Amino acid sequence: MKKYIPLIIFIAALFISCGEPDVLRFHGNGGLSLGIVCGTDNSDEANWPDQFTAHLTITGAGMNAIEQDLSVHRNAQDSTLFNAQEIIEVPVGDTLTIRISAQLDSLVWSGETNIILEAGSMQNATVSLNAENRFPNTSSDPHPVNGAVSVDTSQVFLMWTGGDPDPGDTVMYQVNWGTTLSLDSSSTWLPFNEYFLNNLSSGTHYFWRVTAQDNFGAITPGPIWEFFTVNAGGNNAPTTPANPTPQNGATGIDTLQLVMNWTSTDPDQGDTLTFSLDWGTTPQLGNTVPGLIDPQYVLNNLQAGAHYYWRVTAEDNHGAATAGAVWEFFTISGVVNQPPGIPSNPSPISGMINVDTLQVIFSWNSFDPDPSDTVTYRIDYGTSLALEDSITGLTEFIYLMPALQSGAQYYWQVTATDNHGASTAGPVWQFSTVARG
Repeated sequence: MKKYIPLIIFIAALFISCGEPDVLRFHGNGGLSLGIVCGTDNSDEANWPDQFTAHLTITGAGMNAIEQDLSVHRNAQDSTLFNAQEIIEVPVGDTLTIRISAQLDSLVWSGETNIILEAGSMQNATVSLNAENRFPNTSSDPHPVNGAVSVDTSQVFLMWTGGDPDPGDTVMYQVNWGTTLSLDSSSTWLPFNEYFLNNLSSGTHYFWRVTAQDNFGAITPGPIWEFFTVNAGGNNAPTTPANPTPQNGATGIDTLQLVMNWTSTDPDQGDTLTFSLDWGTTPQLGNTVPGLIDPQYVLNNLQAGAHYYWRVTAEDNHGAATAGAVWEFFTISGVVNQPPGIPSNPSPISGMINVDTLQVIFSWNSFDPDPSDTVTYRIDYGTSLALEDSITGLTEFIYLMPALQSGAQYYWQVTATDNHGASTAGPVWQFSTVARG
């Protein structure tokens, strides 16, 4: 049960006829009034404060929504009376939806009711305010800390921070754990935020997660944390190399220089790692770079349009090694894109005078040396060399301009861009339009 039980608010509404059949009008002091008071039939009413602010919203077909903040008191005479500030006409028989909301103790309470409009009568209704239940907090602050190493296998004391944003809610927790991300083992639902794991395997990578559930059934799964148990023999192997750069399956890799990166750690504090990199153009690899101290290596002058494979092996100073997966990437094709040619042969020709203002057809020539490329064009133009206006996305060598100013000097330029993003701007051309009296 919440700290507050649902609050009952009484609503009284008086409507008057405007003298027209089947139409109601309310405005100012002569129309709609809403008196809002705490419900006296609430046995636990004392849990509510003597005064609080509520927000009123009134909606209906054919009218704009009305909104107002109201001061709600235990004494009805002290409560705010709502009065419409403008003339509103609503057909008889229409339904008004009256919604009230309030925020108390970080909870948002709300409720609504409907009133069917009838002329010349006082209509009463009630709104029951209820708080919407919020989900429990996401579990945080794990112990052991996420990524902890050399954790004792005999007994692991799991702890975390939980809770719920709604005052008065109770929360239960369930722990799921395992040696894979599927988390195959689980606890019962626990009333406290701690749990013991016993007799774990040595030298093992464990994962765990806490799920919280409140007394209303709302569930919040937490993140997956991990830890490594101590190795009975005194040494744990490095973690599997991961997070490759370039990403596995990457395409369009530059052939001149490729910086390769990866991640790998050792669960044993104080251990040092070295790496060996195997790579080649077949899954059998064939080339090896041993003794790397940093998780990085640079390959130069790769083949164009080739399929490459690579793998990293991490080894600690005790000789324990862990090989990663075989990753792959594709280098960029050996064909180098060439930009479009310079736009030429303008019409109107540059320097032309007395050009008709009603219909000016811009045209030009352009080409791309790569036969399979597609080219789009942009026209920049204006009455100064700043070329204030632009027309983009053209796919033809021609464009019909709208009416231009008479007796004006115009400048224009065409820029060609291919589908690889290479652009070539033409020269700035000019012409003048005919002067009209």
